[in-house]
Amino acid sequence: MITIFPADVNLTPDLPHVSGLDYQGVPIETYFSQSAPALQLSVDWSFRNQASSILADSGLDMAHLEQALELILPHGAGTSAGLLLCDSLIDDPVLGLDPNQYGFMFDLEGDTNTELQPRRGCAIFLSAIQARSGDLSPADMQEFIAFTAIHELGHLFNLWHSADSSSTFMTPHPDPEQIPSHALGNTFEEIHEDYLKFVNDPSESQFVLPGGSNFGDRISGFPSGTDPADSLESPADRLNLQIHVSHETCYSCEPIELFVTASVADPVHQLVTLDEFHPSYPRFEIWITNPAGERRRHRPTHLYCRPGPSIAIRQAEAIHREIWLGGSSRAPTFRAPGIYELEVWLKGGAASVATSNRVQVEVLPAEPRDRRWQEMKGLLAIPSLRNTLRYRRLTSRSAYEALSRMNEVRENSATGRAINYALGVALQKAGKSSRSNERALALQKQGILYLQQALLGETHEGRRARIDRMVRETKKGKIK
Repeated sequence: MITIFPADVNLTPDLPHVSGLDYQGVPIETYFSQSAPALQLSVDWSFRNQASSILADSGLDMAHLEQALELILPHGAGTSAGLLLCDSLIDDPVLGLDPNQYGFMFDLEGDTNTELQPRRGCAIFLSAIQARSGDLSPADMQEFIAFTAIHELGHLFNLWHSADSSSTFMTPHPDPEQIPSHALGNTFEEIHEDYLKFVNDPSESQFVLPGGSNFGDRISGFPSGTDPADSLESPADRLNLQIHVSHETCYSCEPIELFVTASVADPVHQLVTLDEFHPSYPRFEIWITNPAGERRRHRPTHLYCRPGPSIAIRQAEAIHREIWLGGSSRAPTFRAPGIYELEVWLKGGAASVATSNRVQVEVLPAEPRDRRWQEMKGLLAIPSLRNTLRYRRLTSRSAYEALSRMNEVRENSATGRAINYALGVALQKAGKSSRSNERALALQKQGILYLQQALLGETHEGRRARIDRMVRETKKGKIK
């Protein structure tokens, strides 16, 4: 028996109240047992309010979702999974956070050297569903929420998307307005049912059950990897992609980021494409070659089911994105010392691929006898500190104070600039959401000081431009 624990995360009274998860009058767990009789699910609502302490005025980030999952799942139990009922992701395209997603499965990859398990959590975003549901009745909206739940739970069992023309539970980015006509269907594809039946095979069940293999690592004879990218009208080779790393030399524990700049290739005057310059979208791929010459695709924490929003890129303009490569405290992206090479691909229409320049990162050997190295590694192993650096929000007072102290140790370094930038943006966000004008002003002034320090030595044009804009707008009083 596999237990699914739903939980409310950061919900507001104006969002639909999910009182149950039935689709076309049938409990969602029944569709899985009908496809594979050995796959027995139960939905346990006893932890529904377990994540009520998680509050985010501007929307959720991945750290919020991971925290909620830890609150509701019994530790070490591989026969359970979390289904988070959330408001929405925070709107931050620079960090690849898309508030228009209906839902997704996260924890794509585990780590055999730690307790990190893959495919244990998925999230549904009620605000995005409500915004897209138009004139749907409350009953039809509940139907679409249940359909989305089945879809994301399908990913937990390592299922991949159906073809766009299909009408099955694994149809990618379905339209809520199809619910009244029952056009979305109520079955899994036959190949998906065949895959789910392997849950009863002791030698293969790890590729099906949550907590088993990494997402996309599947049984021989079935599709592997992430889903094929949607085709675009705009060929990707009309784009110029340039990448830059925040740290050319670093330790594996440091907060490494990849900066991506996209512009149009001459003689194109304007290109309309999808804003999918992040590895959470299947079309965007980061390839890393390690010091031993082994090449692998970087795996994000989650994969989006819906395409990104349309965006117009004009000549003399550029789109800048910032991608976290620091990994987690338990699973760093760059583990062994040596030189790594990075390259980015973006797949487009007409079988075209835009490829970036290649950059290198030298990862230094650990220095366990060095006091400063020990302090830095210890601090960056704390999840709240890493989340402040990654998502630029104040997770706790202690995290803020610890990063401020660490900044004194790493002053005038790439990590020092990353800390100044993260604290500066986090203080701006905190000031914007503060209900006290006096406190908002104090937070924003402090944020400006950190941002101005972050500019010193910063060479990436996109980040410098973003800092300049935030400082100007704060001084003008536009951010409040």
